[in-house]
Amino acid sequence: MKNKITANNIWEKVLALLERQTKFKTWSISSGWLETEFELIKINEFKIELVATEDRPARTLVPATFAHLAKYWGDYKAGKITRPQLKKISNHATYVLPLLKLIEESE
Repeated sequence: MKNKITANNIWEKVLALLERQTKFKTWSISSGWLETEFELIKINEFKIELVATEDRPARTLVPATFAHLAKYWGDYKAGKITRPQLKKISNHATYVLPLLKLIEESE
């Protein structure tokens, strides 16, 4: 049985995923996997740093960001909340959603 993504377990799952995979593309429920690619540039138990391949500045993500967005994951997948709404909740949604998707696919 799959382990549900929750605010309490997400950071552990993110770290485990990023040990295996350091590059990933962006993803949305409406469009699937898209072309913009992100690459992990730094990871430790307190934060991760990612950079987009389109010369965007690096983005630092902390456990609280993933915990906060994990609360909305089920509603997003069910179409109860949109990507623009998630972006209003957190400006890191673009980086977090594909990792949530990859975690879910790997379980």
